[in-house]
Amino acid sequence: MSYLVLLSLSALLLIIGFACGSDNPRRDLLGVTRIAAEVTGILTEDNDCLRINATPGSIGYAIVWQKDVFSVERRGNAVLIVDLNPPVGPPSPTVIWRLGDEIFAGGGATTPEGADYHAGAGFSERCAGPYSLVSMVP
Repeated sequence: MSYLVLLSLSALLLIIGFACGSDNPRRDLLGVTRIAAEVTGILTEDNDCLRINATPGSIGYAIVWQKDVFSVERRGNAVLIVDLNPPVGPPSPTVIWRLGDEIFAGGGATTPEGADYHAGAGFSERCAGPYSLVSMVP
């Protein structure tokens, strides 16, 4: 079986498992959607917009943080990330990304409207697409 078929079947099994007797459907839905896609590349910044560039010199994806899922703080070249809704337990320890690092994130592509919804009105005007909606930071 191909990797995509196995990933799809895994996601379906997780959805079925989470749907049975859950106390927190929102957290369960976050747990399932975190594995929808992945993006890897070099963390860069362009006009105050964080980007993940898969190939040197490319525009890459503008990173869109789900404001109700992550607390993100910039400190110079560092990006401090706390997952507020991990699949299990309290908020995660702080993950630190640095400009120039190769990073990995889960999530998926979104539209300019989706970017504005998650990151705040006007995000798509400040940061050019394409957009990657981050839903998991390992």
